[in-house]
Amino acid sequence: MFSGAISIFYLWAAPLFVSMASFATFTVVLGLPLTASKVFTSLALFRLLQEPMRDIPDNITAVVEARVSLGRIQSFLTQADQPTRPEPWIQQMSVRDNILFGSPFDSRKYMRVVEACGLLPDFALMAFGDLTEVGSKGRNLSGGQKARISLARACYSDADIVILDAPLAAIDAVVQKEIMSKCVETLLKSKTVILVTHNGDIIGSPSVNRLIELDEGSMEHSHVSPSDASTMACESASAHASHGDGPERSRSRTGSFVSPRVMESRTKWTQHFELAMAEETTDEVREEGEVDTSVYTSFIAACGGTPTVVAICIIQTLWQAFQIASDVWLGQWTASSDAADNSTWYMGVYAAFCFSSVVMVLCRTVTIAASGLKASRVLFDKLTTSLLGTTMSFYDANPIGRVVNRYAQDIASIDTRLPYSYGGLTAMFFAVIGSLLTSLVVVRWFGLLFVPIMILYIRLSKMYLRPSRELSRLKNITNSPVLTFLDEIEHGFSLIRAFGAKHVQQAVERHAHHVNLNHQMWYAKVAVDMWFETCIQLQGTAIVMIVATGLVFFRSALSAGLVGLAFNYVLMADACIVDLVKTYSYLEVGMVSPERVLQYCDLEPEDPDAKAQAGMTLTDGAISFKQVQFRYKPTSEMVLRDLTCNIAGGEKIGIVGRTGAGKSSLTMVLFRMYPLVSGSIHI
Repeated sequence: MFSGAISIFYLWAAPLFVSMASFATFTVVLGLPLTASKVFTSLALFRLLQEPMRDIPDNITAVVEARVSLGRIQSFLTQADQPTRPEPWIQQMSVRDNILFGSPFDSRKYMRVVEACGLLPDFALMAFGDLTEVGSKGRNLSGGQKARISLARACYSDADIVILDAPLAAIDAVVQKEIMSKCVETLLKSKTVILVTHNGDIIGSPSVNRLIELDEGSMEHSHVSPSDASTMACESASAHASHGDGPERSRSRTGSFVSPRVMESRTKWTQHFELAMAEETTDEVREEGEVDTSVYTSFIAACGGTPTVVAICIIQTLWQAFQIASDVWLGQWTASSDAADNSTWYMGVYAAFCFSSVVMVLCRTVTIAASGLKASRVLFDKLTTSLLGTTMSFYDANPIGRVVNRYAQDIASIDTRLPYSYGGLTAMFFAVIGSLLTSLVVVRWFGLLFVPIMILYIRLSKMYLRPSRELSRLKNITNSPVLTFLDEIEHGFSLIRAFGAKHVQQAVERHAHHVNLNHQMWYAKVAVDMWFETCIQLQGTAIVMIVATGLVFFRSALSAGLVGLAFNYVLMADACIVDLVKTYSYLEVGMVSPERVLQYCDLEPEDPDAKAQAGMTLTDGAISFKQVQFRYKPTSEMVLRDLTCNIAGGEKIGIVGRTGAGKSSLTMVLFRMYPLVSGSIHI
């Protein structure tokens, strides 16, 4: 931040140093007389250097950043593949699209697959059946549902070889038996199936053709006969049970998985779970119209408030006063009869004004950098505190890409661009006021013609700001799906590659769609900016014409120095007005970033009693549930009903139950991820 401030200081100070060195060499060293034509022509040329000199560091920075980005991309593409976690990968789309995975829809084949994977009862309980949208990473699905959807995706692909890594680990015993019978033993009967599991019932199944036992990566046993497989299944099941990693099941010694009573109650519990977890992704909030005044006041307050604003205004006033004083002094110098004899004196006074102006530029850039850094820290802390303290339901309804977008793009804008936009706006505002006032003093009542020109400027600016502001918001919003998709697909690289090059290309095209949509907003924003800049430059010629006409009209009463001064300032005013309107538009567009950050700074916090309880010291670790009732949404049914139990300190408790019985919900209330409807938990 401060290095950027120093760079801006050099860019603003360089033309002053150049003009001062040039005039000193011309008069003091060479001893030549200064004339108005030479002085003000030189000043106009020196000031023309400011724009290119300000662009040089930006262009160099862009080239360096491009080289760094290319290096990072090359490094990423050459990384070795890493093993992924054996978890079901679910995309943020409908259940049907997750199963089809880009394949054409065949209704008969689709029905056979979903029936074999035990998904029809779940579809009946979903709000829109298999067209129900799945949240990011399948958050509104149970673990068993995600596993069965992943299995259905593999079955629908019609691959000749199907590799399944513990596909039934998150599924209760009833559904395991159903899937083994209808899916693995029937639907995939003609396929080569490699199934990784430590479930004794699956290992002992007569449909197993070969059984291979691995121990720490090496093969221990390989059996072909069903009798050997059954014997090994019992040994494997006993070994895993002793280590506590067996699946949740309840089966009799005759081989049945669970009793019929549990099978009958499965639908009821699944319905409760679905109703509780069915929470759709909310659309990202997009403000419309002008940025609210409260956003400006909040940002200025974060910068330091009124003292900072007053300090910047004083510094800018002094800077503009020294600028005008130095140019007026040059006019007096050129009109003086003893200029050749007292060139050192005139040069010394001019140098003093220039140095004073440079000092004000330094003070302005450092003050703005410090206030911008303070604002960034304040908003970052507020954003982080709000996100860490809000309820978990916020993360259920908002993809992680939206949060990342706030921290990446919006905070970066507040860090680097927004403070300099404020600094540039104040500098251009005072420069325009100083230039127009100086020109008005010279052209007198001709300055009344500035009024309609200013009205046109204001109307044109409003016409430009409306689409520019909305396009900027759309650009920021369309960046969130890009980040969300990258976060989502990160966990499915290996699976996508396993489905073949066609699916890899589909993933690439889907990512390209999100990127292209974001770039369309960006290109539209650039086109609007170019149109506005062209209109402003054409309109700026009217101001030059007014001043030039006034100078010709009052030529008999004006000296050459005043004419040069006025014409030089009107040229500068034309450029400054263009920069002023552009900077203001960039500032208002840039204020969309604080607006978006502030949206997440006042999120609904968790139960305020949590802060008081956070300071409590745990003693023996006993847990007491007292009539706990819990649901995920106010509109859903209860997941936990009047749960009352006591767990003594030091006890080892296992929580078992069918799919959707509330095992995960019990864990969530223990970690206070969602508020209780009633009851209490004491630890």
